[in-house]
Amino acid sequence: MQSVQSVPSKPLLLLTLIVSLVGCQWGGAASGDELGESPFVPLPDAEPQTMGYFMAQYAKSLKQWHNLKLTAKKEAELRRLNAIERSLQKRSNDRLEELLDVLLIGSTINRQTAAMALGFSADMRAMGPLLNTLNDPDQRVVQNALTGLGLLGLPDTPTDTIASYLINHPDPWTRSNAAFALQCIVSSRPGGEKDAELAEECRDALIDEEPGVRAQCASVLGILRDPDAIIPLSDLLYDEVNLVSAAAATSLSYIGRHEMKSKGLAARELVDSLDRLKDRRREVVLRELALLSDRHYGEKSEDWREWAYRLP
Repeated sequence: MQSVQSVPSKPLLLLTLIVSLVGCQWGGAASGDELGESPFVPLPDAEPQTMGYFMAQYAKSLKQWHNLKLTAKKEAELRRLNAIERSLQKRSNDRLEELLDVLLIGSTINRQTAAMALGFSADMRAMGPLLNTLNDPDQRVVQNALTGLGLLGLPDTPTDTIASYLINHPDPWTRSNAAFALQCIVSSRPGGEKDAELAEECRDALIDEEPGVRAQCASVLGILRDPDAIIPLSDLLYDEVNLVSAAAATSLSYIGRHEMKSKGLAARELVDSLDRLKDRRREVVLRELALLSDRHYGEKSEDWREWAYRLP
């Protein structure tokens, strides 16, 4: 048996916004001889962008960010993604008060952009306005406000309204954005913090027709270390979407590693899936079993079964 090195526990999702650095402009001054007797007078600062122009340019950057977030894999693409995130955060911070005004009284298209921009600000002053915007009559504004709350990721964000969208809203994109917000908020809290009501709502959402909802709620239940989620999560190991199956496997292992009374049940559910899963899915389960057991018992399910069924 090969020993598996234990690693510190980490949240199942970590959405990191890199803090931007304000750069300095460097320039040389001409000598007194070159300028004659007149003193050097620096040019005045450029006029700030109008808010309309700022919002239009910010919306373009958000589109670039979204496309890269979905596709970036190469190192150059990831560097560009980080650069865009730094730029988005800096620009949001520079115009924070104006963005708050736009969110309240701006045009619909600008309120949509402002809801995302305030999420990138990483400023706690944005939380209350974004929560209030969840009652906006425009559905896209609401969806972007949910994403903004997720990007903001403050641990003390109230989740009641967000969870109600997760459970009750008829639009799948809105439910997915609500699940994203909840995952980010829960990930930002101290490890092991319980939330029985939210866990129950996320368990109910595991049967949502939208794969993004199922996957993100599976992750939330892992972060919450919810032992009552083990059986529902085990059903998702056979989900039609690979991402959902992987999220369920990761959460089962995470719960088993941190809730010792649930380790045996989580291990057995994972082991029992080995003979039913193939290829990449089976590899994911084997990896999570190795983390759960702190040993690698090889590729044969019977060896894993012998270990799992000895656990209480």
